[in-house]
Amino acid sequence: MRIAHIAPQTGRPEVRIEIFAASSGHPSAKAFLPDGRIHHLHSLVAPERESECFSDLEAWGDVIVFCGFGLGYHMTSALARLPASSTIVLAEFHEELASRAVDGAFAPMKKRVLALSEKDDASRSAKLRDFLSGRKGGSLQIIKHPASYRLHRAWYDSVARDALGRVRTAPTQRTAHRPLLLHGTFFLQDELRRAFSLTDGNAPALFRYGEYGSGTAFASALERAVQAEKPDVIVSVNMQGFDGNGALPEIAGRFGIPIVVWFVDDPRPILLHQRQFVNRSMIACCWEKAYLPFLDICGFGKTAHLPLAGDPAVMQADAPARPTVALGFIGSSIGEPFLAPLRRKFLWRDSLAPLADRAAGMLLDRRDADVDALIEMASRETSIALPFSDPFNRTWLRSYVIHLAGMKIRAATITALLPAGIETFGDPEGWRALIGPGLATHPDLDYATELNAGYRSIAININITSRQMPSAVNQRVFDVPLAGSFLVTDDQGDMRELFDLGPEAVTYASIEDLKEKAAFYLAREGERGRITRAARARILAAHTYAHRVKRMLELLR
Repeated sequence: MRIAHIAPQTGRPEVRIEIFAASSGHPSAKAFLPDGRIHHLHSLVAPERESECFSDLEAWGDVIVFCGFGLGYHMTSALARLPASSTIVLAEFHEELASRAVDGAFAPMKKRVLALSEKDDASRSAKLRDFLSGRKGGSLQIIKHPASYRLHRAWYDSVARDALGRVRTAPTQRTAHRPLLLHGTFFLQDELRRAFSLTDGNAPALFRYGEYGSGTAFASALERAVQAEKPDVIVSVNMQGFDGNGALPEIAGRFGIPIVVWFVDDPRPILLHQRQFVNRSMIACCWEKAYLPFLDICGFGKTAHLPLAGDPAVMQADAPARPTVALGFIGSSIGEPFLAPLRRKFLWRDSLAPLADRAAGMLLDRRDADVDALIEMASRETSIALPFSDPFNRTWLRSYVIHLAGMKIRAATITALLPAGIETFGDPEGWRALIGPGLATHPDLDYATELNAGYRSIAININITSRQMPSAVNQRVFDVPLAGSFLVTDDQGDMRELFDLGPEAVTYASIEDLKEKAAFYLAREGERGRITRAARARILAAHTYAHRVKRMLELLR
C-alpha cells in the first residue's frame, strides 16, 4: 500500500510515504526523500514493539501535542491512559497519516482532537486559537514520535511553539530568581542546593534527572517540572542532567529559560558528546580560566571564570583541632585503577606508552603548556606516530596524558615526604601499588560525613593539584581551612587572586620547597593556627558557594 504526499502549496520537495508489511506481518512505513535517501518511520522487523519504549511515559498535560504519529505504534497502550480532560493536538506532517490516526487510534476521542498537517500551515494559527481558546494557563505536554520528528523537525517545532503561545500564561513576576537545579549524586550539587537557599531566598527547585529510565520519560518529566516550577534559570554542574537527545536545551529554549553550566572538570571530554546541543542562550562558567577560550568557540552565549569555593555546612571548625598525624595527603593516587578506564575510552595501543609517558613528563615542568603541542613533541622525540587524528581520540589521549602527569607528580611528592612520615588517606590500594609498603595509608573518607574530621586529624595537610588545572585551585584550598586545619598547597596562579599569600596561605614552588616549609611549620603550631584562622575568615567573607551562586546569577543580566 502506498500513500503519496505532495506539498505544492509550500514549495517543499515531495516526500513520498510507503506503507508495507514488516517481518512480523504488521504494517510499517518509510519515507522516500527527494535526494534518494530512505527514512524509516517504523521498524522493518517488529514495529508493534515500539510501545515498549514508551511504557514509562505518563500523560499529564492539559493540552497534549503529538509531534508526529506515524502509524501510532508507540502509543498503542498509552492512548488508553490519556487524561479524559486533556485536549489533543495531533500534529502529523503528512495529511494522509493524520487522517488515518484520527479515524483509527483517536476515533474514540475525536471530538477533543485537532488534527494538523502540513497543508494546514496557512490556517494553523487560527485553528489553534479557536481550538485552545479555553485553555489559557494550562499545562502543555509534547509527545514526539522520534522517527517522524527527525524527518520534519522544523515543522514540528513550529507547531509546538504555536501551541505554547496559545497555552502559556504571562511570565511570573519575581523579586528573586527561581533556579531549577539538575540534581543527582554528583560533586557540588548539594553544595549548590544549600547555596541557592542562602541567596536572597532562592530555594531551588530540584530536577532529579537520574530517576528516569528512558529519554521519553526524562523529556516529559522535565517539561512538566519547567511548567510547574516556572524557573528563570536551569543550572547544571559539568552538564550532568543533559540527555543524549538534546531534550534539555530544546525544552529550555521553548520556554525561554537560560541554562548555566558550571564546568569543574576539563570541559573538552564532556563536550565531545554535548557540543551539538550548545546554544547562545547558555552560559558556561569554568573553575579554570585556561579553558575559557575553548568554551568561547563552542557556541555559549557567555563564558566566565568561576572558582571553586567552600561550604561551611560541611567543613566546620567548631572546636580546636587535635592532630594525630604530622603530614597527610587526602586524595587519590590517580594510579592504574584510574588510568586504565581512560585508556579504554579511545584507540589506545601499548606502543603509545612511551609517547604518553614522555608528554606527561614534559607537562610536569610546563604545567601551562599546550598539551596537544607536548604530544606532538613527544611523538617526534620517541619516533612514535599517532595512529589517529580525529578529535575524539585526540581528546581522550590528551586527558590520559594530563592524568598520567598527575599520577607522576603525586608519586614524586609523596615519595619525597616519606622520610618526614607522610600518610595518605583514601585509595589505599592505589597508593601502596604506586609507592610501596613503606607508606602508611588509610581508607577512603566520605566527603559529607568523614572528611572534615580527616582534615582536622592532620597537622599539615599537603595539597597536590591535578594537572588539568594550569592555574585554578581545587577544593582542598577551601575545605582544609574551613575545617580548622593547616594547608600547604602548590603555587597555583589563582591563589594570588583568592588569598593574601603569607598571612592567609602558604604555597610551595617545588618539592624541595615543600619539604622545607613542611619542616618549618611543623615546628610552629602557633603560626599554623594564625594562618588557618586568617584563611578561614577570608573564605567565609568571600569564597563560599553562596558567593559563587550570587556571581552566577549576576551573569543572567
